[in-house]
Amino acid sequence: MTTTSTTAVGQTYLTLLRAAQLTLGPQGDDLQVGFHIAVSALQLRCLTLVQELIQIPDRVYPETIAGCLEEAAAQTCQWDLATLPPEAVDFIIDLADLKHVLGQRR
Repeated sequence: MTTTSTTAVGQTYLTLLRAAQLTLGPQGDDLQVGFHIAVSALQLRCLTLVQELIQIPDRVYPETIAGCLEEAAAQTCQWDLATLPPEAVDFIIDLADLKHVLGQRR
């Protein structure tokens, strides 16, 4: 059964997938390998929080890694933590940490 929260988690996953794709291009050239791995790990962890992936037709994703992380963090506000596994809170904290690390690079 799809709920508003699982839809939001699915959207967050797709946004993080876009961030992972962007790290493979020129935007990721000056990022440390650990950062690349951290983005991919968050993406995969997010996928484990939902049973089904929500596809959103014609969805436009941010064009920067920072934009993707910012949007993904904003999307977590729509998550209903009462309906998600306890790992969801850890995920949100780790996403905020990753956003912070990237923000320090600017």
